[in-house]
Amino acid sequence: MSREEMTKRERVCAVFRGERPDRVPIGDVFTNEAVIAHYAGEESIPAQDHSELRLTPALAAAGRAIQRTLDLTMALMTQVPQVPREERNPYGFVFHYERWTSWLAERPFRSVRDMARYLERDLRGEIEPWASYALFCDGEPDVDRFRRNAAFIQSVIGDTVYCFSTPSLAFNTALTTVTGLEGLVYLLADYPELTGEWLEMLHEREVRFLRATADPGLSPVALIYGDIAGKNGLFFPPAFLRRWLFPQLRELVQIVHDAGMYAIYHSDGNLLPVLGDLVACGIDGLNPVEAHTGMTISEVHARQPGVVTVGGLDATWLLPFGTPDEVRAAVREAVRAGGPSLRLVLGSSTEIHQGCRLENVIAYLDEARAAGG
Repeated sequence: MSREEMTKRERVCAVFRGERPDRVPIGDVFTNEAVIAHYAGEESIPAQDHSELRLTPALAAAGRAIQRTLDLTMALMTQVPQVPREERNPYGFVFHYERWTSWLAERPFRSVRDMARYLERDLRGEIEPWASYALFCDGEPDVDRFRRNAAFIQSVIGDTVYCFSTPSLAFNTALTTVTGLEGLVYLLADYPELTGEWLEMLHEREVRFLRATADPGLSPVALIYGDIAGKNGLFFPPAFLRRWLFPQLRELVQIVHDAGMYAIYHSDGNLLPVLGDLVACGIDGLNPVEAHTGMTISEVHARQPGVVTVGGLDATWLLPFGTPDEVRAAVREAVRAGGPSLRLVLGSSTEIHQGCRLENVIAYLDEARAAGG
């Protein structure tokens, strides 16, 4: 089969079916202004001060860059520069935005008991589930809004495949929004029953939304979020994850499969100590495969040859500090490590962030389009 004979969707699906595509599919997220401007044909990208979905010059530029380079992407609203600002939501959580990043800067708690009271209110239904990645209205999945958003996103990125289904594991929602890591540890120690009940509610929320919205007509893949590791290893002992996380992951994966879609699991860090557990949960792919932690494409495939690696090109050292020739060589090695059927969607090991050199990203994308046929 000649190069570029497949559509982007056909290319992505072939990899997950275990069939060799016409070339390696490319899946990534752009948070690099120079890269977006280069591929969008712009000199610069204007910042925007909103997060709702409406077409702005920045979003249009990001869409053109994605259309021209990627087969698969996600998290479109992180791929546009933001006006620096702080925002406080109705519950007292303060969010800080910089041009290419944002974070939860302040939580409205002064004690573990304050957090416990918040969990109690959430369990009583007094707090709209803003902390979930899912969209809700009056406590129910807002399917109409989800589908309107999906149609808008697809209009921006053209035929690039998008992960519309992005359920967050309960632990991930807690860690990244309401409690943080330290707060969650204290809650589990001081209020174990309450915290367990709350985590189950968060999971049930995601289950209801995923069942209502998972649709292979929108996308053949779902990305399930749950950061459980860093560069030095797991945040939690494997036994802890087997109690609290893997059963929920298994249920989300089953819903994705029942809908006729493929399930990609996302966690930063080195997941090798629990790679077998993750595969036992039924996942089809693993993202972002952070090479500098020791979890390389070749190591994942040596242990679990049936898993599709989504990512794997080092964005910690190679893309920021390497040379274009080193990048091209790494792309060729990644394709080789993908195996005879090329169980690989090539991408950066996190995202194409501001530290990545434009010439290295160009080398990566050019070499990937020429490789793997």
